[in-house]
Amino acid sequence: MHHTYNMLMFNIMHQTYMSMSDIMHHTYNMSIFDIMHHTYNMPMFNILHHTYKMTMSDIMHHTYNMSMFNIMHQTYNMSMSDIMHHTYNMSIFDIMYHPNDMLHKNNY
Repeated sequence: MHHTYNMLMFNIMHQTYMSMSDIMHHTYNMSIFDIMHHTYNMPMFNILHHTYKMTMSDIMHHTYNMSMFNIMHQTYNMSMSDIMHHTYNMSIFDIMYHPNDMLHKNNY
């Protein structure tokens, strides 16, 4: 087949039995991530979210180095006091009384 019809090995494998991603993964040793990113033009976020089941906050925190505070504030539209209360277990009293002091003291 290969020499007679002058077909590329890729075409033979694809038409005969292998999917494009399988060929690239096994034959060219491409990672599933690279295949999806470059071949199917999937954004990095979608790959991590759908393929590796990463949560949105994990992706933004680890991949884009966003602080947990920014993620919760910008992505989930949480108010500053809610974030401090639920995430950092601060009492509502502390938040209302001296939020800036607490932020600086705890490096939040």
